[in-house]
Amino acid sequence: MNEIFNLPAVGIVLSIAAYGFGVYVCNKYRITFLTPLLIGIIVTISIIVFTPLSVENYQSGGGIIALFILPATVVLAINVYEQRAVLAANWLPILAGCITGSITSIVSVKLFGRLFRLDEALIKSLLPKSVTTAIALELSEKNGGVPAITVIAISITGIGTSIIGPVLIKRFKLNDPVAAGCAMGMAGHAIGTARSIQLGGVQGGMAGISLCIAGIITSILFLLPGI
Repeated sequence: MNEIFNLPAVGIVLSIAAYGFGVYVCNKYRITFLTPLLIGIIVTISIIVFTPLSVENYQSGGGIIALFILPATVVLAINVYEQRAVLAANWLPILAGCITGSITSIVSVKLFGRLFRLDEALIKSLLPKSVTTAIALELSEKNGGVPAITVIAISITGIGTSIIGPVLIKRFKLNDPVAAGCAMGMAGHAIGTARSIQLGGVQGGMAGISLCIAGIITSILFLLPGI
């Protein structure tokens, strides 16, 4: 049995099957606060906790899937290209919103970190929480953070945005698709962008460009002293 669990295929198959199960549940029951990714994470963790499959066993295959994070993020540029006319007409408010959002994200982590007297390494790990994983991990590691904590923060932020974001958009009657998409992409990075694509083409495209701009701006902000 151990020899089977050590096979990389186990982690790959488990990841795909767990996500597929999440898609099935979401399509069947239409529960607002559930997303395929959230269900997939719950299923995967449960199997690791309650079966002989260890984290190391899972990582031998799950790590291979992680290699696709960067190219999957780049693919989001297709949506941006399809909405290039909308981008050209709204580039200034989009840029202003991304700058404001990036600064707010970093400042809020700093303030709450100091307020709750968090360890400095933990604060540095949380600073890039609203940036897509490929960029955030580099920023966290080079800034003295713990990449594993950064990944957890990114996942919680992205999943939370994908669940709460559409509810807030509807609740506050944010009818402008450009503003809605930028908010989802800025706050929820790749996961929020994937959710925005389901809301509409314009929302998906604007979320994709906001994700990219936020990554660039945050990387620049990390060069400033005191970050």
